[in-house]
Amino acid sequence: MGGLGPRKRGPKAAHKLTSDVMQFIKKSLSEDNTLRAPKVAELVEEHFGFKIHPRSIERALERRKKNQRRADRKG
Repeated sequence: MGGLGPRKRGPKAAHKLTSDVMQFIKKSLSEDNTLRAPKVAELVEEHFGFKIHPRSIERALERRKKNQRRADRKG
């Protein structure tokens, strides 16, 4: 019966944005803070060999910033 109820469909997490990819993105941004998501997406594709939509990168960075603020308030 539980499987018949309404639920959110689709992926539950950004499966391409692994910790390795996020570390690469953070490193790239720290080396050049003028980079924007489209260019970062190109760099990820060149380095890892798969495409990530620029908006996915923006959302991941927003989540990271939000989680950091939340951690700062707790500690």
